[in-house]
Formats: sequence, C-alpha cells, structure tokens
Amino acid sequence: MRKKIGHKHLVLILALLVIMLILIFTFSVYEGSTEKGPSLEKKPDTEKKEEYSVQEIIEPHDVIPDESEEIPLIEENEKEIEILNEVTVTIRNLRFYPNEVTISPGTTIRWFNNDTTAHKVVAYDRLFYGPRLNPGEEYTFTFTKEGSHSYFDAVFPKIGRGKIVVKGEPLPITGGVIGIDLDKEETNGKFALLTILFIVMIFALSHGIHTHYKKI
Repeated sequence: MRKKIGHKHLVLILALLVIMLILIFTFSVYEGSTEKGPSLEKKPDTEKKEEYSVQEIIEPHDVIPDESEEIPLIEENEKEIEILNEVTVTIRNLRFYPNEVTISPGTTIRWFNNDTTAHKVVAYDRLFYGPRLNPGEEYTFTFTKEGSHSYFDAVFPKIGRGKIVVKGEPLPITGGVIGIDLDKEETNGKFALLTILFIVMIFALSHGIHTHYKKI
C-alpha cells in the first residue's frame, strides 16, 4: 500500500506556494506604481505680472514677421530637449521655453500657455496654425517628416519666436503607441522567469517525493 506524503513535505510545498503568492503580489504592486507616474502640482505664480497690449494677427490679413530676423536666445539649459514621443514647450513672459527643439519624426510638440495673456502659435511655412490659446490652454501638433520649421506668436509677432528641427529615424510604433516602455518589458521578463523557475521547482520536488515513497 502506498504511504501518504509526510508532514514535512507538505509544509515545504505550502511554504513555496506562500512565497510565490508574495512575489506575485509584490510585482503587481510595483507595476501599478510605475504606471501611475509622478504627480504634478501647480505652483502659485509669484512673479510680477506685466500689462501688455494685444494685437492679434488673423488670417487672411496676417502681417508675417521677417523670418530672417534673429530669434532671441534663452538660457542654454532650457534650449535643447531630446526626444521621446512628446515634448512640451511652455509659453510664459511672451516667449517660448525652450525656443529651439530638436525631435525625431513622429514626435508631438505640446505648446502650453502658462502666461497671463493669450497667444497663438503659427509656422512661417503654415505647416501648423494653432488656435488662440488663453491662459491654461494648450495646442499640439505631430511632426511626421524631417525639416526645419520656424514659428512665431501671432499675438506678439515681434517677441515670441521659436524653431522646431525634425531629423533622424521615425520613432517605433507598436499598436498605435509611439515608443516602448523598456522598464515594463524588463519587469515582465523577470516575472516570467521567476514563474518558470517556481514551476520547475515544484515539479522536481513532487518527482522526488514520488520516487522516495515508491522505493519504500
């Protein structure tokens, strides 16, 4: 007659199951926390506000500023950003920050009006022609081809200037989403490996117990 599995072996199997459940729970919590991302709190604007006169340029009577005029530079640490799938350009104090951006095809530029007055983003070549943006509003445009596109603020054309340079290989597209979350892929790979190791361990333990009691 076949003997029953000993108490020590049952305890060992239960311990392995508990460890596996703890690991699954830990990975699920970690994955959930990485998807939420950091929260952004809007800080109160303590800068001194200035009054500006607004004279918006509206089609078809646009008075386009001379593109050859030099674009005023801003601080070097705010000038260049590099590229994933979306880049934010902030409008404040009548200027664009950063005022020159280099991106890859497939990248979306997001202009956010963080000023106290309205602004309007217009490309010299009319590749994009944004709506009037009141404070707190935004406008987005996706660049799909290589090229250099200078633009200006149609409300304050002599002050607000910017430039978008599109070059390089297009970003990878998978299932309609631009780019790949490498951290998530790595986490999923580790979890799959851990699951396989656990299954192999259980199989080996069961086989060992079966062989042991078969010899008795």
